[in-house]
Amino acid sequence: MYNLGCMKRKVLLVISLLLLISSSAFADDITFSSGYTRVAMKGDNKTVELTENVKVSTGDIDITANKIVIAGENYSFLTCLGNVKVIDHKRDITIQASSLAYNRTTEFITIDGWVEMQDAKNEVSVSSAWLEFDLNGGILRLQLQTKILKSTSKGPMICNADNVTYDRNSESLTLLGNAKVDWNGDEYTSQKLSVDLKTEEIVMTGDIKGTVNG
Repeated sequence: MYNLGCMKRKVLLVISLLLLISSSAFADDITFSSGYTRVAMKGDNKTVELTENVKVSTGDIDITANKIVIAGENYSFLTCLGNVKVIDHKRDITIQASSLAYNRTTEFITIDGWVEMQDAKNEVSVSSAWLEFDLNGGILRLQLQTKILKSTSKGPMICNADNVTYDRNSESLTLLGNAKVDWNGDEYTSQKLSVDLKTEEIVMTGDIKGTVNG
């Protein structure tokens, strides 16, 4: 039992050293914990597969999931499966999904499946069936059954569309296809809607319809 414990500690130490050395090209190291770890070091195909209560941290980002595979040059690709939760402490964002891919080199998150995101900084909630998130640029692209909820002094502003681009830095939305905004008792629909979340200005183009609460 003692030898087995020593062996496990040595394996974890070797894995940690490999991750730290290989990630030296990045500003952020990778640390992890899990119930089970499998390492493949054949040729250039180096992967670390983690299962059971997995937690991975890189920079300001913490990721938990049922399974995470760390692979690629400098371990730049993270594939996360099952009860995925991402907390970005720097950007004050929480993401939940059933699966997620994160590229540490490009700083892109891609989710092909249902996703929910809380943007505490901008007081915005997001849900969609597909997401691509440029972390550095602050741009989210969302498709299918997309819903954006913005907290305002006049109550929640609810935005729906087939395709949405959300710019976190400028706090603006571009809604395309079956675009609709419900806010303060009013309803606006068109093929394209632009929303400035800071000024609460709405601009509509194409087949415009609306209902204003008098």
